[in-house]
Formats: sequence, structure tokens, C-alpha cells
Amino acid sequence: MIKKWLLYLMAALALGPGARGEWGSIPPVLRLHVVANSNSAEDQELKYLVRDALVAHMGEWASESTDFYDAYAYAQSHKEELCTVAREVLTAKGADYGASASVGVYPFPKREYGGITFPKGDYYALRVELGSAQGENWWCVLFPPLCLVEAGQSTAAQQKEEGVVYRSYIGELLGLYPD
Repeated sequence: MIKKWLLYLMAALALGPGARGEWGSIPPVLRLHVVANSNSAEDQELKYLVRDALVAHMGEWASESTDFYDAYAYAQSHKEELCTVAREVLTAKGADYGASASVGVYPFPKREYGGITFPKGDYYALRVELGSAQGENWWCVLFPPLCLVEAGQSTAAQQKEEGVVYRSYIGELLGLYPD
């Protein structure tokens, strides 16, 4: 199933409306973007817990979503419901801040995700901001549903154990980091 979506995504990026200039520079990809309140260990842990709850809540729908427009419409019409899911996690963990959700076009840096390189640029995203949204963010590809597989393999506890590893683009070019 995931191979089918990877092929779809590669074809959409290479041959889709965006490649022909019909969408401008925005490819038909929908990202889920969760921004932490701050970079404190507690806020980063909450970010991953919110991520896990959102992915679990959207799991069945997203895995059955058939096209970008369906995914975008779902995100737009359910953003308050998804924001409530985030707020419930924050409240359960005693956070003294809330959450907000929006759907729109946001800038993203170049990243590799699921074996696919996403160039720097603007992408459609369901963005969930926690508190003041001044911390590190987490994102995945909601449509095609690449993040449902990857997020399901990585829990918040695993993220905390692994820690955050910062790497520079120049360091990668120079081969300074082991794979």
C-alpha cells in the first residue's frame, strides 16, 4: 500500500499540475505540522504526544483518502475537532497553554521524508500550534498518507529517548555525519 502512495507522490510531484505550472509552485501534498510551545524538554514531549493523538484520530480517514482535494477538505472541515484533540492532550498533561489549528499554505525547508526529497518551498498544511508556538516543530506528509506509517512506528517516549540531533546542511555535504 505504501509503495502505491510513494509512486503516486513521485508522479504527482514530477508530472502533476504543479510541474506544469497550473498550481504555481505548490504541489498537491498536504502536511501535518505541529509546532511546540517552546524547546523545553516538557514542551517537546507534549508536541510528540499531541502528534500521536492527532495521527491516531485521523488514521482511518487519512489511510482511505483518495486524493489531495479530499484530504484538504477534511483538514479544513475538521480543524476545530483536531484542535480539541490537541487541547485534550495538553489539559490531561497539565499544560497551562492551549492550541490552535489552521489550514493554509506555509513555507518549509528542504527535507527528505519517506525516501522522497521535498524541496524548500510553500506547501499546504494542517498546522497545529501549541501555546506560543516558539519551539521546534514536527511535520509529516498527511496526504499521501506517509506519516501514518512512520508516526505509528515512533512513539513520543521513543522520541524522548532518542533525543534531538541537529545537523547542518554543510556538514552533510562534507560527509561529517555517519548514516
